[in-house]
Amino acid sequence: MRIQYYCIQASAELYEIILDSYHPADRLMSQFFRHHHTLKNQDRAFVAETVYGMLRHRSFLECAQNFCDNDYPIRTMVYLYLAYQDKEGKHQLPLEAQEIREVKKALEKAKFFLSSKDPLSRLSLQYSIPMWVLQKWATFFSMADMESLCRSLQEPAPLFVRTNTLKITRAELKKRFRTAEGWETQETHFSPVGLLFKNKTHVFKSQLFQKGLFEVQDEGSQLISYLTEVRPGQKVLDACAGGGGKTLHLATLMHNKGMIYASDTSEYRLKELKPRTVRAGVSNIRTRFLSGKSLKGIRQLKNMFDVVLVDAPCSGMGTLRRNPDVTLRLTYARIRELTMQQSAILSQYSMFVKAGGRFVYSTCSLLPEENEEIIASFLKKHSEFHVEPASAILQKQGIVLPMPISMKDSYLRLYPHLHGTDGFFAAVLIKS
Repeated sequence: MRIQYYCIQASAELYEIILDSYHPADRLMSQFFRHHHTLKNQDRAFVAETVYGMLRHRSFLECAQNFCDNDYPIRTMVYLYLAYQDKEGKHQLPLEAQEIREVKKALEKAKFFLSSKDPLSRLSLQYSIPMWVLQKWATFFSMADMESLCRSLQEPAPLFVRTNTLKITRAELKKRFRTAEGWETQETHFSPVGLLFKNKTHVFKSQLFQKGLFEVQDEGSQLISYLTEVRPGQKVLDACAGGGGKTLHLATLMHNKGMIYASDTSEYRLKELKPRTVRAGVSNIRTRFLSGKSLKGIRQLKNMFDVVLVDAPCSGMGTLRRNPDVTLRLTYARIRELTMQQSAILSQYSMFVKAGGRFVYSTCSLLPEENEEIIASFLKKHSEFHVEPASAILQKQGIVLPMPISMKDSYLRLYPHLHGTDGFFAAVLIKS
């Protein structure tokens, strides 16, 4: 297949935009395609796949690029990636024979560094994971497990959906996918309401989606809601609701009965939730936009909630499969900022949990600073809370997760190489 030069150029332009921005890659990609509306669907698919692939292999490609002599290094990175991925020689690059030889020679030189005797250096180069992250993981993962984790984080994420059980059962949805759309799915291993697509599929234009029969949601994210053990009639606070993926799941678990307050400091994200509630047929959610740190609008609800869920802002290390640009902004300084924010949020929202109530803290991070260390610090200052074992809560609901012996404590930890989900952490705290 001959690759058109304009696709190479578009890939280089988009990749450079992402490198120079603090905004998420998916948002920048959407803006780019709106501005380049003449690109055909297959061209857009090529550019998106190429740019995400370059981000996943960024460290290795930058190493190879050092061995190239060129005027436009970003465009050379595109050629390097396409040649690196084209194991069977199916792609015909718009280059002269001599230029192709130079690209392949640079790749061979870079591969030499993959034989480094230092295993962490090799992993960092091969999988584009910062060295300081690998050094932390090495304290609780074997080298074999760490290799498996890195490899799984570099692979594109599969497509999971959550059945909207207010409208349909999982078995019926699976059948409708097959008969109405020709989509093949399988039941998820752990979530009782999840389905996993066998092939990459665009689902948002489907009538089944428009009717609110399902939501796109990673299986790991679905499991967080089961830790709350919410029941119909309860009063629940989703403290960092964002676009409301977990909020909507909580509503279905409550059978649309009771009350959920969905709060966030992003008014834009909360506005995204409103049309989703209509589509899902959910009527027990109230949104609360919180400006700054005052919590004005919900402060009067102290000690009122049966369940408070804090899905805290975090580094997102566990979502590298779908957000490979995360490592572009991952620094020690950024982690320090996040941990201060996470500690403050956890302390602030603890006052809303009533006596005997449940306080669930979760992140999509794989770093102990954002997870276990946050909980340990919180418990030192808040003796009225104690940890409830997450595994026991899930087992009561028929959910059993494999976990290494070294990690069998009271917390929930999900890893892509062990569970096939994004990476997640969660702790369940009970107020005395």
